[in-house]
Amino acid sequence: MIHSVDKALVLLKAVAGHDYWIGVRELARQTGLKAPTAQQLLKTLQARQFLEFDDATRRYRIGIAAALLGRAADLPARLGSLAGPQVQALFREFGETTVALVCDRGLFHCVCACPCEKELATSVPSPADLANPHLMASGLALLAWQDAPFLDAYLKARGLENAAFAKRLAAVRQTGLAEAVDDHHSGVAAYGAPVFDAAGRIILSLGLSVPLPRFKAALGKRLAARIVETALALGNALGSR
Repeated sequence: MIHSVDKALVLLKAVAGHDYWIGVRELARQTGLKAPTAQQLLKTLQARQFLEFDDATRRYRIGIAAALLGRAADLPARLGSLAGPQVQALFREFGETTVALVCDRGLFHCVCACPCEKELATSVPSPADLANPHLMASGLALLAWQDAPFLDAYLKARGLENAAFAKRLAAVRQTGLAEAVDDHHSGVAAYGAPVFDAAGRIILSLGLSVPLPRFKAALGKRLAARIVETALALGNALGSR
């Protein structure tokens, strides 16, 4: 047994046993570790996103890496909570429907959404939309980085095994941006961007959409730039490069 690894796992289990934040002293007392040792191990776990740290209270809670590793049943909810501030910030800036999507165990979920409150507005993805995420920019941004077996099965089931669609997914992977302006005569202009974790795995996508009557080329450039910038900032916060 590697004692340092064992101690780190004991600490991680102790943090997971609490519903919210917990401090170093309490963790040291519960695990029987010396406070300095616990502190060093906690900092290491934090650096790898297995724990989150609150500067104001000096306390820890389970991080996104632990949730992803365990494939926790509430992973979509945790990712929705993670993306919430960024979704809300984009919504405040543009006032247009803003969403966050995740793919968990082969199913697509809208985990956070701010619907546009104007009379003419795009809608939050419905179950039918989520069953066909390739029809949405945010769905394309998430779909483009799924593993090959899943993607192959998805494309085959929907008759999308063609060079044009493969080229479109490749463009999304190259630019880090999915763009869908009046696709399938939808009357909507939409943009999506992927968010990656520290291991380089895609964990969610952000999406912004606007009805064509309010859409201008200049607005499209702003939407595209801001959603990519926001997705990169969220990924950087998770240790993504």
